[in-house]
Amino acid sequence: MNCSIANTRISLLSILHKQGYKESYSRNNKGKKCHWFISPFREERTASFVVNEDDNTYKDWGTGESGTVVDYMVRYYRCSVKHALSLLDSFDLTSSFVKQKNECNQLSKKEEQDSYEILAIKKIQNHNLIKYLNRRKIDEQYWKYLCEVHFKLKDKVYYAVGFENDSQGYELSWEYWNKAKQGFVRHKMCLVAKDITHIKNGSSSVVILESWSDFVSLLSLYPKLCLNKKMELKNDFIIMNSVSTKLKVFEVLSEYSATYGTLYASTDNDPAGMEILNALLNKYPDKVIPLNGFYKDYKDVGDYLLNKK
Repeated sequence: MNCSIANTRISLLSILHKQGYKESYSRNNKGKKCHWFISPFREERTASFVVNEDDNTYKDWGTGESGTVVDYMVRYYRCSVKHALSLLDSFDLTSSFVKQKNECNQLSKKEEQDSYEILAIKKIQNHNLIKYLNRRKIDEQYWKYLCEVHFKLKDKVYYAVGFENDSQGYELSWEYWNKAKQGFVRHKMCLVAKDITHIKNGSSSVVILESWSDFVSLLSLYPKLCLNKKMELKNDFIIMNSVSTKLKVFEVLSEYSATYGTLYASTDNDPAGMEILNALLNKYPDKVIPLNGFYKDYKDVGDYLLNKK
């Protein structure tokens, strides 16, 4: 593919829709149909980014910039023209956000590790990801601990909510609509490497959770437990990101044994979560305070928040 083909045969409007952006409104301007979006290049409240459907071009009135399909890709992914064209080759513009599930589920773990490329990491701004976090009732002020990850996997481009771990890997999550179940189904994967996330604030207490969603859900539910008067984290946190990191968690706790006088355990109410909780209680009987009682009728903190009225 070259620039001429990309700019004339690939719809810029379709690209924005594929990326999860939805126009705020549309109108005719001198006989040409224009679609106004919240700018994908920055945070704003009023739509100032317009796509001219007939000319297949854009103009960002917030900065005065304008351009073609290729210009948009170069600007959005901060890449070269050559890279932008390769990305356009991989865009399946006949599919939508919900199709990510079927394609990703066909990958083995080895393929997931060997065939991806991280394209962009940015603040949460994708329309579909914002809806996803809102459905999970995550308070917007805690989105700052998350990020939006765009990545290429098996020659397809995707995006997801990301959470960085200590190996500079990313725990990814998104939802798709399942027609058969008539509901949203969550899909998760990890890029780069699986590891814990250890958030250090110099505290004498640490909260241990299984996932990033439990972390931000706990902040949303019980801010007084986790935040000081300045709305800063007052505890250290260890997010396991997988029960497979159990040994790493105990290594960290051993390293910080003289520092952590209190261990708040917020594991899942399932056999794996109970196994971790019991191991913590056995090793640190005088330090562990289980938080499971707050959500005893639910699988985990995130499930409790999701179903809390």
